[in-house]
Formats: sequence, C-alpha cells, structure tokens
Amino acid sequence: MNTTTYESPWLVARLVAHADETQKLLMLELTAADLPGTEEEPSVQLALVLDRSGSMSGQKLAITREAASRLIRSLRPVDQVGVVIYDDAVEVLSPPAPPSEYLADVVARIQSGGSTNLYGGWVRGAKMLKPGGHVVLLSDGLANVGRYTDADTLSHHAGISYRKYKITTTTIGVGQDYDERLMSGMARAGGGAHYFARSVDDIMRAFSSQRWAAANRALSQLIVRVGTESHLIGDMLAGEKQNIVIPIEELPEQVTLYFTVLSNGEEVRLTIPAPDQFGVSDEVTAHYLVWQARDLLDRAGEVHNHADAAELAEPMRVLLLQMTNHPLADEPLLANLRSILSTSYQQLQQLAAFFDPHAASYARKRSYATARFIEHPVYDNVSDMDADYDTVQHLVQHLTTDDRIGRYRVNPSAFAIMPAQEWIRWQMAPVEVYDHYVVVLTPHWRDGFRHGEVEKRIGRRVRPVPLSVTAEQVEELIRQANP
Repeated sequence: MNTTTYESPWLVARLVAHADETQKLLMLELTAADLPGTEEEPSVQLALVLDRSGSMSGQKLAITREAASRLIRSLRPVDQVGVVIYDDAVEVLSPPAPPSEYLADVVARIQSGGSTNLYGGWVRGAKMLKPGGHVVLLSDGLANVGRYTDADTLSHHAGISYRKYKITTTTIGVGQDYDERLMSGMARAGGGAHYFARSVDDIMRAFSSQRWAAANRALSQLIVRVGTESHLIGDMLAGEKQNIVIPIEELPEQVTLYFTVLSNGEEVRLTIPAPDQFGVSDEVTAHYLVWQARDLLDRAGEVHNHADAAELAEPMRVLLLQMTNHPLADEPLLANLRSILSTSYQQLQQLAAFFDPHAASYARKRSYATARFIEHPVYDNVSDMDADYDTVQHLVQHLTTDDRIGRYRVNPSAFAIMPAQEWIRWQMAPVEVYDHYVVVLTPHWRDGFRHGEVEKRIGRRVRPVPLSVTAEQVEELIRQANP
C-alpha cells in the first residue's frame, strides 16, 4: 500500500507515497494530540519586548500598550510574564513574574523615546526565560543601533535561542516601515510566528493570538528524518495538523521523528514504517504545490528592483498554471491558495513594469507574512486590511476542518463549573475536564483574550482545539449533553 498510519501518545502520523513520470513525493500528515491531563496546572512563560522608539509615538504605541496590558491581565496566576522596552536603550520593566495589575498599569504608561536597539531588547527578553519560554517582539522600524543590526545575524541568534534553549521568538511588524526580512527571518529561525500589523486592530489580534499559542505549545523542535536528510519542522500546538511533503528518490524503509514534549521535557524518537510502494495521490501533489507556493512567497520577500520582480514572476505564473490544471483545482485548498498567489503575481507584474519602492515594501511584507501563514495556518497572522483576508480565512477553515469533530462529546461535569447557558454564550463546548483545565471546541480558538475571560470565571485554564467549528455546532453539542 502507498499509505501507512502510526499512532502514539503525542501525535498521529499518516504517510502517503506518490510517484508519477515527473516526481516522487512522500507526504507526512501529522496531527498533534490534545495535551494530556496533568497533576499540575501548565504555565505560560512570556517575555514581551516592545519598541518604544520615537516612530512608535501616537496611536501605534497607544494600542501596543493596551494590547500588552490586556494580555498581562488575561494570564493565570501560575503564569510568568516579563516586559522589556527599548529605544536606543534597553529597560526591563519586570523580570518574569506572575501577572499583576501593577505591571499592566506600568505597561499602560510607556512613553516613546529615541532610536531602535532591537537586538538589545530581544536578547534581554530571551535571556530572562527558562527553556520552553516565548518571546513576543514588536517593532515598527529598523534595527539602527546596538551590537547587531543586520537581518542575517539577528536571525542567526534567534535560531540559536530556539535550537539550544527551546525559546521561541514571535515578531510583530507594525506599519509600512519595519524591516520585513529581519522580522520574518527572526520568527522563522526562532520557531515562532510573524505578523504584518497594518492596523491597530492587527496589533490587538496578534497579541490575543499569541496569548493562545503560548499556552498551547505541545511539541518543540520537531525534526523529520528521511534517509540521510533531516527537516526541521518546528513546534506544534496541541491538536494542530500539518502536512509536510518531501521530494524523494526512493522509498525509505522508515521515517524517524524527533521532538521534545514541552509538558515534561521528555525527548522522544519515533520510528515509523514507510509505505511499501508508491501510488498516485492528488492529495499529495496538491499539498506539494502549497509548499512550492510558500517557497516562492519567501523569494517574493527579496524583491528590491525591476529585475527581481521580472525574474520571479515567471515561476509564479508557471505554478499558478499547475494549480489551475490540477485535478483538485476547484477544491478549497488550491482554489483559495490560487487566489492568494494571483494577488502576489499581479504585484510582481506591476513592479516589473514600474518599480515603486513603497508598493514593493508592502508586497515584501505581505509575501513574508503569507509564507509564514502557509507554514502554520493555525496562526491568525494575515492583516484584516489585506485584500485576500477573507480568502485566507476560508483557507484556514478548510485546513482546520476534519472528521475529528465527530469524535467529540461534551463532558456534562463541566456544567458544575459553569452553567450550560454560559458555555453557549461564550460559544465553547467543554469536551474534556481536568483539575486544572478544560478542553473546548470553539469558533474562537485563536482568541486568547476571550479564553482569559472564561478562565477568570471558571478558575481553570481553557485549552481550545484548533479545529474549525461553528457556533451552531457548539450549541448542539452542549444541548445533547444537557437536554
């Protein structure tokens, strides 16, 4: 058979082998398990590293203060949050400590200052954290002072922090003037997400999404080894599904996965039997087109002149043609991705005909953010001002919809924690109940601030499954358990 399935306590792996006259591919569909129940409440370690340079003055800094303060107030008493602010100097407002109203008030009074010592702020935040911690770095500009200012060096250090200390870095680039190569590179090397925040609402969504993601990291530094080649996939969130497609020459006997379980620090090696023969799979070739699109969008982040745009437009045109001619062209995966890629192709054509530096800067930022989205579609990191925002949301819904919802039932014991009508009002179906947290299905699974409000009411952590459901489905599940 050209398919094998392997189940473990930490993840489920489905391997599919495809071969045709032009290529041989191996796809791994990996689904991380929901986090297991533990005797101790899991905690979150966060370092907020905030740019307060002069260019952040006004509305950008105001909404950053509000979003950061709200994130602090939303955390649980067992969590740890530290705050670093930087301009040309670096100041630690608080080392990692339980969240407090005092710290939220201090953050709400941050004032703007001078230049941008981005490295100094980031490294101070990273060094405050223990392994498994998470840095959220926000900036609207260029790294123009400090020990390191170039994108490659900063990305290198973010990568060391991730690989050696398991500390992830998420970046939020605000407005049109930040260095997109630097911010996206640090996020990719640092195992985190990258957000292109065009509006003040985007800043708030980014902080809310990161509040959710930090509390739901399950597996760290996932590596896939096929034959002699290793591929670093990065972290996986509880319940997250990823499809990884790897070109191969011949079928291996086995595939090996390496990762660290963040809840207990256990280092795991899984050896999975590979399929024993090739087959033909439209699913595999469709997902390979998705990975090729990610690589082209990464390259689109490097367009700085007419020639760059013209050179990249041709392979993007070819990829769009391959998507159009694919047997699954009209299915949600390729139909939505084709729409997103078409926008990038049109931008490249325009830049090849007339190079506008301002338009090129926007196109680079959009390309990097979209490439990071394709890597981890569970993150809500595409601006709501983007013309393709609705298309992206449709694609997220497709990628996070599967038959798992049919396996879930509401646990009636949750109604002793909060009445059924309140669960319905918050649009959360409590499917698993533990001493310290509740696993829920909700349409708002990326809204960390919403989770924080419910946590205050029930006195337990909320663990949403990253699975697209509707409010109507949630209500029906609750009513089935509480007629």
